[in-house]
Amino acid sequence: MDKIEILRTKDRDLLHDFSRRSIERITGHSLPSLPFVSTYLEANIQKEADKDGLIITHTAAIFAAGKRTSSFDIEEMFAQTKTVDQAFVKKLSLPSIAIHLHYDDIAPIRKERIAFLAKIVEDILEHWGTAQDFSGAVKNAYDGATFRGSIVKLLHLYNEETRMLSSSIKFLHPFNKAMDLFIDTLFETMEEVKETIADSCTHSIFKEVPRT
Repeated sequence: MDKIEILRTKDRDLLHDFSRRSIERITGHSLPSLPFVSTYLEANIQKEADKDGLIITHTAAIFAAGKRTSSFDIEEMFAQTKTVDQAFVKKLSLPSIAIHLHYDDIAPIRKERIAFLAKIVEDILEHWGTAQDFSGAVKNAYDGATFRGSIVKLLHLYNEETRMLSSSIKFLHPFNKAMDLFIDTLFETMEEVKETIADSCTHSIFKEVPRT
């Protein structure tokens, strides 16, 4: 059983499902008919999945060495995520988009997200010993309410980082106004959808959704 690959796959599926449901909710009344919108959205979600995969692999290696993620490790992972950003920028080299990343603005929320995802990975790996699969490890590590809350927070941090990243992306005339409105609508929708996603993830493992 490749636990690292299972964790990476679960995270990637979570992010892609989150993105798909968010777009489905707003398609038809808010999504601009612009040729680069799909390219932007697909590249963005793949970027986040790639960054999370990097964090999961790095954290698992630290855990396997009998250690816990430190502030130094967070800084190292943050530096590594910048290479993923550069691939994202290169993929979006379109005449209608200008991108200038401002890491001083992005750094605090990204580091918080790295630390939070690392903690989840550590929790699950620590409790996987007596479990037969991922679901069993999650149930060993969390109760339903705590797990749901973790998914909500993780997706909220994702939303906040993506919003900040979008402030570094300028859609040039005549697309700028339409895209500004679209991005505002998208992030409002994502904040709503994260609750639905958390419910689905919790139900799939605990067979119920705790209400607080």
